[in-house]
Amino acid sequence: MSEEALQACVNRHLEHAAFVFRLDDELGTHHGLAWADFVLLTVLDAAGGAAPATELARTLHMRASHLLLRLLPLEKTGLVERASDGDGKRRVTLRPHGRRLLYEARDTAADVCAPWDMRTYVSPTIQRVSALGLSHLQNGFRAPHSVPEPMQPAKLSSLR
Repeated sequence: MSEEALQACVNRHLEHAAFVFRLDDELGTHHGLAWADFVLLTVLDAAGGAAPATELARTLHMRASHLLLRLLPLEKTGLVERASDGDGKRRVTLRPHGRRLLYEARDTAADVCAPWDMRTYVSPTIQRVSALGLSHLQNGFRAPHSVPEPMQPAKLSSLR
């Protein structure tokens, strides 16, 4: 295993988490949307306003069951509609209110994304990791000095 590759993955995850946190906060505050909802609506809009659910799930890199969980609140609030097409397959359609909200939210998302040049950006999260002295998260992972013992069955039953 390459320590450098693992460290790069952890760093990328932390940067992505900070990025999504900021977008969720701004989009949620101003438009009532999460970043994942914004992306879903953007993909639907780019597909001409409608797409088969299976294709939408594939494009968003998520399981169909996860897509359904994501769609239910959007459908309940009138942003999207799910219906069967002629073949009996589910089709997701962006409703006019959803398109209007998406277009309003684009400026907010663009403003948040503007200062984040993802090719050179070092997130505040990575800077805080350094400041906290968590050097094992910045300088590569090393095996802990002692590995904790697994929980004994008696301890597990006390959690119930």
